[in-house]
Amino acid sequence: LVIGYQMVHKANLLVTETVDCGLLGEGIVPSIAHAKANLLTEDAQIVPCAATVYAMVVESPRLRNLNMARTAAGFDVSLINRYATANYFPVRLDAFEYTPLTEPFPVFNFDFVNGAIVPERKKIEVRAQRDGTAQCVIFWFNMQLDAENAISNEPGSTTHWEQAMQCLETEVAVRADETFAIDAEHDCHLIR
Repeated sequence: LVIGYQMVHKANLLVTETVDCGLLGEGIVPSIAHAKANLLTEDAQIVPCAATVYAMVVESPRLRNLNMARTAAGFDVSLINRYATANYFPVRLDAFEYTPLTEPFPVFNFDFVNGAIVPERKKIEVRAQRDGTAQCVIFWFNMQLDAENAISNEPGSTTHWEQAMQCLETEVAVRADETFAIDAEHDCHLIR
């Protein structure tokens, strides 16, 4: 959009729903950055104004099998795994049997109003709540619409967004009370 062509003047309100199950996949960060730089007044209200992404590590052979193959009709078909989805994809967690191995933990905070959002990478120390095999990381967002209202696609929510699932490249055995590191990064377009 161009001021003076598609828009008469800069707007003082931006409402956007450019989010997917993992928050960033539909381009909310670059869309808001473009609007702030070109289309909005300095005091414009942005809805949503902020978001936090949360995650938990789970054990679920059935969830893992959505993206990994071992055998089919008695044949080893594991070579096909080189074509497995590398990025997250949507799942309705409550539709699957799973065992949470960690409590939910915050991963990234996004402030859509103040400052610029830049790519970020971090190592997050988490504690296993029980023994198991870490197979997937499930993540979701809590999106703050304004000072009073928020919406979330957390497990059990009734929004149209499902949760995001990232399969671990390698299954990892964890023990209760053991601490392990999760590498998390975003490039303003996707979370990995």
